[in-house]
Amino acid sequence: MTFLFEKKILTELINNDGLTIFPRGFCESRILKLFFDVYSVKNTLILFVNGTDNEYQVYIKHINKKAKVKSYNVKDIKVSDRISLYNEGGIFFTSSQICILDMLTDRLPIAMITGIDGFLKAISSHQDYFNNYDVNIEIMMKSMYLPNFFIWPRFQADIVAELNECDISMIQMKCKLTDKMTNIHQAILLLVRKTITDLRKGNKIYDILSVEKIIIRKLGQIKKSICTSHMDLTPKQLLDDLENLIRILNLLTSANPLEFYSSYNSIRFSLILNIKNGSNTSSWFYTVAADTILKYEFAKLRLFNCKNSLESINQDNVNAKTMEMPPKWKLFNKVIEDIQSCNPAVEENGMVKDDAIIPSIKEIEIGNETEIIDNVEKMKENIDLVDCSLPMKKIRKIVKNQQDVNIIVVISQWSLLSSIRKIIQYGVDHLVDFAIRSYFSTVDDEELIDNCELLLPATYVLYKKENINYICFVCNETNWDYQLNYSLEQIKPQYVILYQPELYILRQLEIFKASREDVKFPVIYNLMYSNSIEEQYYLSSVMNEKRNFTNLIKLKHSLPTVIDVETNFVKNTRNNENKNIVIDIREFKSLMPSLLYANGFNLLPYTIEIGDYILSDKICVERKSIEDLRSSLANGRLYSQCESILRYVWSRSPKMSSNIFSMLKKTENEPDVEKILSRKFHSQGQYDQFQMDPNLKMLLLRFPGISTKNVQKIMEKFTNLRDICNSPKNEIKRSFSNVTDSELIFKFMNNEYVNKEIKQ
Repeated sequence: MTFLFEKKILTELINNDGLTIFPRGFCESRILKLFFDVYSVKNTLILFVNGTDNEYQVYIKHINKKAKVKSYNVKDIKVSDRISLYNEGGIFFTSSQICILDMLTDRLPIAMITGIDGFLKAISSHQDYFNNYDVNIEIMMKSMYLPNFFIWPRFQADIVAELNECDISMIQMKCKLTDKMTNIHQAILLLVRKTITDLRKGNKIYDILSVEKIIIRKLGQIKKSICTSHMDLTPKQLLDDLENLIRILNLLTSANPLEFYSSYNSIRFSLILNIKNGSNTSSWFYTVAADTILKYEFAKLRLFNCKNSLESINQDNVNAKTMEMPPKWKLFNKVIEDIQSCNPAVEENGMVKDDAIIPSIKEIEIGNETEIIDNVEKMKENIDLVDCSLPMKKIRKIVKNQQDVNIIVVISQWSLLSSIRKIIQYGVDHLVDFAIRSYFSTVDDEELIDNCELLLPATYVLYKKENINYICFVCNETNWDYQLNYSLEQIKPQYVILYQPELYILRQLEIFKASREDVKFPVIYNLMYSNSIEEQYYLSSVMNEKRNFTNLIKLKHSLPTVIDVETNFVKNTRNNENKNIVIDIREFKSLMPSLLYANGFNLLPYTIEIGDYILSDKICVERKSIEDLRSSLANGRLYSQCESILRYVWSRSPKMSSNIFSMLKKTENEPDVEKILSRKFHSQGQYDQFQMDPNLKMLLLRFPGISTKNVQKIMEKFTNLRDICNSPKNEIKRSFSNVTDSELIFKFMNNEYVNKEIKQ
């Protein structure tokens, strides 16, 4: 079923080029599918640029159902076969780099591309990005040649009128934090506020930081927006501390006390190690709030469920199996019991935000709440055994000795890596492996594999009890939009349990119900801790979405009705001399080629070994970022490059580099492509420097008489270090251009260890 507002959005985008923004979890994939249906016509060529693997799988399946045109993944096609396939037409999933190269080399028939004349559509569901202080929407739209700006929030009149008619029935269940969890929660929030205050003291740019923004947005995105590469060590350390504190705060509500204790133990060891090494330490480590947690006054009490002080832990009458039960476990177990009592035969699904929560859910569904804490008794004698940085052999040995661990063999490589990461991340605590194998009683194994092909990265079947299937989906940011919708369509669950509240999942469920009138919609249980970071995250997400769209609406009113976009694609042929630039294929990942093309240069893409851009027979340009410069210095490549490139020019940006290229090309001839491709590094030598062992090269540079000037020649002359030691003095002199250097290395190789004069 297609909504009326979706038809309006599609019509708006077909008639006008522009940028369209939706709420997260809304109908982005549905609109794209409608686009494919409209433009999938025979004898037309459609390019889908820079799509992910998940998008490719989902849209290929949708296209194959319609069977109007053929679809291809360009990276799987040989270069020689692309020309014929392009001429036949179809839908091609490609990357921007391959697309540009095929256009420049005339493999791609541009005239056949559907909508190449003014077909520019942009769709996004990340409204947070457009509300950043460093994003200018008008400049961005001009650079993307988008004249119009469309906004479709959840509170838009057409959307409200259509979706409110089929409102989802959600049962919201809350539970309180225990007293120990509340104390830890307050202590960590106090540390977060203190760290933010310390950051604001150093620079005004950190004024954008707040507890709400850190909870809603990932700290990694905030780091990118404030340019962490130009920071001092102290702000970087404070941002790393914030990241650790938020991670631990999330573990408080999602992990069991044993996992929480293990995480804190690893942090304690790392901080103590930094203090011993004299490196930059975290300032919050010395606060009173840190004493509450890092010294185990509450983390340890939760582990042993002691009501009094830590002294009671060492008493003989303490039972290790009385670990404090997380309140959400009991709440989750209560929901399952209610479902089982009301429906003797149901299929239940639990939606979780992160795969770290899966082992905990597994323990509840088995029916034994104390199963996970059997390991506590083993760790009572040596409590520091719970360390996340134990060697892999020791971890495997401990896991092997645990009799109560359920290990399921998983075929896919992804699941194997995920299981290994679990062991490394969570140390020796109770490990329950999870698998991507389902126990549907109505289908056979081959059909099940075909049905779950798209669900592999996101689905875990945890447990089957009689006729009830307990299925858990891990909705990651890269696959939630496609995996969740496909999963709901295929499984059609009667109940959905949101173990961790997420607004975009509720949006997806809302769209699913409204578009499936013939399917009975499942009952939704939304579980969360009251007065916790979970509740604050959920409420802040709702308010943040509304605030972002309100700001975008205000911004739209301040923009021109239609933004003037200059499309200077037609080149000036009057001064078309000296406009050819030979460019290395690997440089198409950067912004420079597009800027050079916009300046009127003809780009000739080749694989060249000397430099990145050849402007003429006399000018070769090697672009170096700071990271590239460091790596070139480390592997010795910079010396070889400097033999051909002698002058350095500083450039602030790719646009400035493009202007510099224009000035350098004015008085130079066109580059000779055949001569350029024949040039190689050290063509007079027997071997390329990159075939040499870099470790032996660094060792030789420590020897007297050997420097960066002669090390390449020596490595080509002698096979190994034994040849240098056994060679006579005359042969070493012939290999060295400098006689003094040859005498130094010969004396070093042949002098005795004991000085005879000193011995006498």
